[in-house]
Amino acid sequence: MSSKTIRCRFIATLVILNFYLVTSSVDSVVAQNFYDPSLETRDVIVDVQADYGANGLGNRDDSNRFQSAIDFVSRQGGGVVTVPQGSYQIRNVDLKSNVHVEIDANAVLSPLLPPTNRINVLFRLGNSALAENVSIRGIGGSFNVEIPPAASRTMVFSLLNVRNFYIANVDIQDSLSVFSSFSMHPGLRTANDTGIPTRGTIENARTFGAHFGYGLIQVQAADSVNFRNLYGEGGVTLRLESGWARLNDWQPNGVGIFDIVGDNIVSEDGNAAVMLSPHAMFNGEVHINNILSLGSGFAARLGGGFVSRRYTNPNLVPGEFAASSLTNIRAVYGTNAQIRRDHIRFVPDELVGLVQDLADSEDGGESVRGPSAAPVLFQPNYDVSLVNLSQEGFEFSPRVVPEEAFQFNPLLGDCNLDGVVNFADIAPFTRLLSRGTFLEEADCNRDGVVDSLDVRPFIEILSRS
Repeated sequence: MSSKTIRCRFIATLVILNFYLVTSSVDSVVAQNFYDPSLETRDVIVDVQADYGANGLGNRDDSNRFQSAIDFVSRQGGGVVTVPQGSYQIRNVDLKSNVHVEIDANAVLSPLLPPTNRINVLFRLGNSALAENVSIRGIGGSFNVEIPPAASRTMVFSLLNVRNFYIANVDIQDSLSVFSSFSMHPGLRTANDTGIPTRGTIENARTFGAHFGYGLIQVQAADSVNFRNLYGEGGVTLRLESGWARLNDWQPNGVGIFDIVGDNIVSEDGNAAVMLSPHAMFNGEVHINNILSLGSGFAARLGGGFVSRRYTNPNLVPGEFAASSLTNIRAVYGTNAQIRRDHIRFVPDELVGLVQDLADSEDGGESVRGPSAAPVLFQPNYDVSLVNLSQEGFEFSPRVVPEEAFQFNPLLGDCNLDGVVNFADIAPFTRLLSRGTFLEEADCNRDGVVDSLDVRPFIEILSRS
């Protein structure tokens, strides 16, 4: 057995331990209140058509009509703004505290045309002042948002200084927009503009036709948010990436990605279902369950911290996430994935011929279409437990790339290489210790020394699995 293999097995032992250590952390995050509907106020109800004159024909700017309805309800202490069946063009509608927008499932929203040369946003939550206890949801099903190619710099929802929020039941037809449909971040227009999305739930949201580098949701900063039942055709469905240059350079206190929970996150013919990338930020825990890739490049992309050349702060160091976990990850092989240009190297040699020619790229060469590369791209510099990882149709790919990243999969406490982690691995584990390659990562009893005293903790870990 090579020294590289010995290291793989020792680190795997640590990750099994980490899985059980983070269980209590998962419970503590789940037990928190995300969106609290008991704080909703519904005493006042207005309709954007009947009460404010929106015509629902989609042939004019209805932004002021939406805004006037929201402003009135907010001044009354809160209530509901209903949006009936119809088509509406809007831009920069600010949701204010205690207002709940309910949109008919047969309504279609789109960005105002012609679009601006900057960012086109349909709804802003907490843009200029704190917005509390707010929601936007489809009624009778999912409402629709259509983003035409002419409006390729469009966000549907911009979430900034907002607390206790809920967004649900929306289908977004994208056209390779160069922004994610949901963007969560602080304003950072001044040093004190550090409010971030806090205590919220986003669920039952889908996007179609997303750009590989964007997708349904990008989180630059948020605290205590629950993501459920998300689907992305194209792009990354849930991108937890704190990469904004101003955020990294300023390093504002208390700002980052903290206590994120997700369940049922799906990507089809896209880049990945879930992505973690801290850049130079030090973020909290992330725990996501039920991750599915249907023909995408990866089910999960886990990137390490790094300091981008775009950043100007000379004191930055690579960032991290706190100990996190991805559970029940399933990847189904396909041939129409969006593959980042520099990830083509992870496509197995046997499948390189299926990679689209760069000249035919749909986004100017940033990505190409081709075969799924692997279930997981694993390059973190922080602890992430991968639990119950399965694949279908990957004839040539390992479960995790780069291949040496297998060492971090808890299933690879398989010290005797029989395909199962069980008590038969105890003797091989003991032999590895006796070879003198005493690595800190195998210190199962946390006494600062890797030795025979770690065997019993290793057995205890196995007994829980």
